[in-house]
Amino acid sequence: MVGSVIPQEAFIGAVPALREDLRLHAAAPQDDGSPCWTIQDPITNQFYLIGWLEFELLSRWRLGSKDEILAQTNRETPLDVSEDELEELLQFLTRSKLVVQRGFEATAALIEESKKRKLPIWKQLLHNYLFFRVPIFHPDRFLQAAYPYVKGLFSPGALLVLIIAAIAAFYLTIQQIDLFAATFIDTLTLEGVAGYMLALIVTKSLHELGHAFTATHFGTRVSHMGVAFVVMWPMLYTDTGETWRLKRSKHRLSIASAGVATELSIAIFALLAWNLTADGALRNGLFFLATTAWVISLLINVSPFLRFDGYYILSDFLNIPNLHQRAGESAKTWLRSTLLGWDVADPEPMSARRRRFYISFAIATWIYRLIVFLGIAAAVYYFFFKALGIFLGIVEIWWFILRPIFNEFAVWREGWGNTKFGRKLMLVAILAGAGALVVVPWKSTIAVPALLESGSANTIYATGPGELTAIPVEGKVYEAGDLLFELRDPSLDWAVAIARSQKAAIEDQLKSLVGLTAGEADRRGLLEQWKKIDAEESKALALIQKLNIVAPADGTLTDLDPRISVGVFVNEREPLASLINVDEFVVEAFVTQDEVGLVEVGNTVKLYMAVNPTKPLLGYVESINQQRTTALPSSALSTNFGGDVLVEPDQEGLTPSSSLYGVKISLAQLPDQNSIGIGSAVISTKSRSLVERMFNAVASVFVREISF
Repeated sequence: MVGSVIPQEAFIGAVPALREDLRLHAAAPQDDGSPCWTIQDPITNQFYLIGWLEFELLSRWRLGSKDEILAQTNRETPLDVSEDELEELLQFLTRSKLVVQRGFEATAALIEESKKRKLPIWKQLLHNYLFFRVPIFHPDRFLQAAYPYVKGLFSPGALLVLIIAAIAAFYLTIQQIDLFAATFIDTLTLEGVAGYMLALIVTKSLHELGHAFTATHFGTRVSHMGVAFVVMWPMLYTDTGETWRLKRSKHRLSIASAGVATELSIAIFALLAWNLTADGALRNGLFFLATTAWVISLLINVSPFLRFDGYYILSDFLNIPNLHQRAGESAKTWLRSTLLGWDVADPEPMSARRRRFYISFAIATWIYRLIVFLGIAAAVYYFFFKALGIFLGIVEIWWFILRPIFNEFAVWREGWGNTKFGRKLMLVAILAGAGALVVVPWKSTIAVPALLESGSANTIYATGPGELTAIPVEGKVYEAGDLLFELRDPSLDWAVAIARSQKAAIEDQLKSLVGLTAGEADRRGLLEQWKKIDAEESKALALIQKLNIVAPADGTLTDLDPRISVGVFVNEREPLASLINVDEFVVEAFVTQDEVGLVEVGNTVKLYMAVNPTKPLLGYVESINQQRTTALPSSALSTNFGGDVLVEPDQEGLTPSSSLYGVKISLAQLPDQNSIGIGSAVISTKSRSLVERMFNAVASVFVREISF
C-alpha cells in the first residue's frame, strides 16, 4: 500500500468521509513489532503516525456506519475494538482536518474555529517575535539536477578518504599544537570575530545542503529551505518533514545526522589544508572553517534537549517520534501520580525501562531549557534598548518558563478533587514550609574581597647601587636606627684608596720642602691640592656611609626579596624588604552597590586570609564609605592578578568595572602573619526574606536601567 491513495467513496453517513487526497505510507514497526503507517496530508505537508488498530478501522471507513465498521473489524481481525476507541479516532481525524467537512454545522464550526484561531494583533506580533520562518526557495529541482555530481560522497570510498584525512589532520595538528593554540588566541580580535561569522555562514549553509542532498539520496522530497528566526536570531533550516515516509529508521537517522557529518567533514579537510598551506589569508580562512565547524557541531547541534540535529538523531536512533512530547507527557503523568497520588494511566503503553528513560530525559530537558531560556532572556535584555529589553526579557521568562508551569498547575487545580485528603495535607504542609522559607526573614552573610595591610608600613630601598655585604633577618623586630643592610660600592672604595694615596704623596712632598724659603709657593700649591683631594675622600666616605640602610621606624622586617644574598648587586629602583608595625593593621573590604545597603556599622565579620584560610580572624564593621571606590588600593585585588574584582582594561588596571564601596573592618585580634595579604571577608547582614531580596534585586535593576 506504500504510496497508494486511501480507497473511499464520497458519502454522508454516520462517519464523515475521508479526504480523497490523503496518502498512506508504510512506516517502521514499533518496538514491540506491531506495524505502523503514516498518513500524509499533501496540503499541509503534515504526517500522522497510526498503528494497526487505526489502520484496520480506516480500511473499513467506507462502510459509513460506526456499528458496521466496528462489527466488521472485530469479525475479520483478532482485534477487539471498542466504541470509545472508534470515537477517539474520529475526533483525531476531525481535529486534524483529515475528513470531509459538509453541511451548515460543519461550516459554522469552521467559521467559529477560524475566529478562535485569529489572534489579536499583539499576540500575532508576539508569536512572530518568538519564532517565525521565512521560506526562501523550493530546492527540489536544484537538488535533483545537482545530485549526480555529489552522489559519490555517499559511497564507501568517500568514507575511507574522510577517515584517512581525519587521521592525517589529527597527526599533523598534534605536531604543531602550540602554533594551533597561538593562532586561536591571535584570532580573538574584532577582525577574528568577523572571520568566524563568515565561516559560520559558510558552514551552516553547507550543513543544510547536507540534510537536503541526503534526503534526496534516499528519495525524499525537500519542500523548501529558508531562514528561521528564534527570538530574532536567524538560523538556516531545511524542511525534511517527509522523512517519516521512509520505512527504515536508519535512513531517517542518516538524514538527521547529515548536517553534523557535513560540518565535521568540513572541519577535517579544512584542518588538513591548514597544516599544508603557507601563512596568509587562505590559511587564516581555513583555520576559521576548521574551528567554527566542529565547535558549532559539538556545542549546539548535538544537543538533544532542543529541536536541533541532536534531538532528531536521538529520536531516529531510538525510533521514537515526537520524543520531547512523549517524554514530557510521561514525566507529567509521573509527577501527578507521585505528588498528587492520582491513579492515572501512562499516556502510552511502555516498559518500565522506557518509562524511566522518558522521565529522566524530560527532567533533563526542563533543566536545560530553563538555563537556555534564562540566557536568552538576558541576551534579549542586553541586545535591545533598555525599555524594550526589559519588556521582552519579561516576555521570554513568561512564555518559556512561567507559562508551562502555570499550565500544569491549572491541570492540578482541575483534578484537585481526585487527590486524597492525606496527600492534600502533605502538599499543603510542603507549600506552607516553602512559603515560610520565602517569607520569613533569615540571617544572612555576604562574602566580599578584602585587603589586610599594616597601618604603618615602610618599603626599604637601596640608597644607591652596590654589593650587599650584610642582610637582616626576616621576621625580626628592629628599632628605629638599627642597621638593616650593609652595601659596598667598589668604585667608592677605589676612590677613597686613590685619594689617600694621593694625599700621602703630597704629604711626602710637603715634608721635603720644610725649611726651604724658595719653596713657599710650591708648598701653598701642594696644600691646595691636598685639601681638594681630602674633600673628595670625605665625599666618598659619606657615600659609603649612606649605603648602609637603617630602620626608619620600629617594626618587623617582612617581604625580604628572596633573590638577594651577600655578594649580590642591587640598585635604588627595586625594593629590598618591608618594615611594618605589627600592632597596627587596617582591613578594607569592598561590597557591591546591591550589597552596601545590607551592611551596618557593628556587623560581625570573619576574615579569611589566603595565607591561612582555615583560621578566620574575628572583627566588626567600623565604618562604611558612602563614596564609590574609583581605584583599588592594590592590584592584587583585581582579576588580572588573581583577585576577585573585575577591572576596566585601562593602563593601570585598578578601576573597578562595577560600583564598589569600601568597608573598614576593625579586628578583635592580631593576625599571625605580618605581611599585606588578600582575603575574603564574610560579613553578617541584617535579616531579610527571600521575597525581599528578590524584590530589591529586581527593583535595583529596574531603577538603574530605567534611566535610559
